Amino acid sequence: MQIRIIKRYSTALYKSAKESKNEDQLADEVSSLLKLIKDSRDLSLFFNSPVIRREKKLQTVEAIFSGKVSHTLLNFIKMLIDNKRESLISEILNDFIDYKNEKDGIIRVTINTVIELNDDEKRKIIDKIQEKTGYKCIPEFKKDPDLIGGFTVFYKDKVIDASVKNQLLNIKKLFKKSVLFQN
Repeated sequence: MQIRIIKRYSTALYKSAKESKNEDQLADEVSSLLKLIKDSRDLSLFFNSPVIRREKKLQTVEAIFSGKVSHTLLNFIKMLIDNKRESLISEILNDFIDYKNEKDGIIRVTINTVIELNDDEKRKIIDKIQEKTGYKCIPEFKKDPDLIGGFTVFYKDKVIDASVKNQLLNIKKLFKKSVLFQN
């Protein structure tokens, strides 16, 4: 249910930005706001607090953001508060960025490897992913010692598992199915 709500609001924000022909400016503002929410525990608690009254939240948002962000973003934040969706602000804004990026032919990709890769290895993996998906990638590399070897790639709602761990699990499944291991 929440995913549909998040998608509905992020898509509406994108359409509003597109109509105003300021998608890039709004995306920059949204990225800055997301960083601010992430870095400021107080701001995060403010948006997630059920104790702070709606009127107080609206006044505070107006005082903090008026003149610092576009009317589009300010009005969007106020709408979230009016509709009691402000606790989803980070998820909605992240989804807006993902939606805009996808429209621009860009996706975020998480790549897990056992060891730290050098720049050449990273470039080769990114090139393969871009070739396979048809999108330009914004990569995030993470270390995962449980993979044993190889890598896993997560993008959108898809997984590419080229890990040794996955290959060993597949071999194990084959052995269990084989005649030799059945009673």
